[in-house]
Amino acid sequence: MRNKSARLLTSLSFFGLLAASAWAGGIKHPSDYGDTSGPGFSLSSCGSTTKGGVIAQCFQGDGPSPNDFLFTFSLATPASTTSITSVTFTFDATDIADLTPTTPSSSPFGLFEDDSPPDCNKMNVKCTPPQVTFTANALPLATGGNTFLFGNFTGDLSGTVTAFFSFTDTVSAPQFSGDTTSSSVNTPEPSQLGLLIAGLGSLIAARRKRNS
Repeated sequence: MRNKSARLLTSLSFFGLLAASAWAGGIKHPSDYGDTSGPGFSLSSCGSTTKGGVIAQCFQGDGPSPNDFLFTFSLATPASTTSITSVTFTFDATDIADLTPTTPSSSPFGLFEDDSPPDCNKMNVKCTPPQVTFTANALPLATGGNTFLFGNFTGDLSGTVTAFFSFTDTVSAPQFSGDTTSSSVNTPEPSQLGLLIAGLGSLIAARRKRNS
C-alpha cells in the first residue's frame, strides 16, 4: 500500500468531479473469479448483515479478482410486492484509494452477471438478472460512505442479485449499513373509497327494504 496518501488525494479529487451526477456500475462474470472451464468453484463467505428489511451476504473474491467483495441481497421477509430500491455501504477511509480506477473495461463497483455460455451454476454465488440496474448516488465516497440505487429489483428477485466492489489491494470488506425498500401494493384513492362506501350503503339499504 505504498504511496497511499498520494493515491487517496487523487481518488478524492476524482470522486469530487463525479459528485454532481449518478454513476452507473460495471459488470463482472464468473470467469472474473475463477476457471469456469472445469467443474466449478466456490467463493469464501465473509458473513452476512441484516439492516432494516434487507440481508446482504458477503463473499471474498478469488482468481483474477482476489481483492473484490461481492454481496448478494435478499429480503428478510420475502414478498413479491416489495422491491429493494437502495443499499448503503460504509468504506474504511484508508481503503478508498484502492478502489479500482474507472476505465472502459473496469469499474470499482457493479453487478455480477452470468457469462455466455452460462457459468453461474458452477458457483455458490447468485448471478444478477439482466434487467436489474445498479448506480451510485452522487458518489460521496470521499466521506467513506455511499448509497447505491437499484432499478427493477423486484421482490421476486430476492436472493438473486449480487453486486461487487473491486479493489487493487487487500482491504477491509465494505460494511452494509442501510437500505430502502418500496411496496407495490395499491392503496385505493379517496374517490374509490367513496364509491365503495356508497355501493356498500346501497346494498345494505336494498337488503333492509327486502326484509321489511
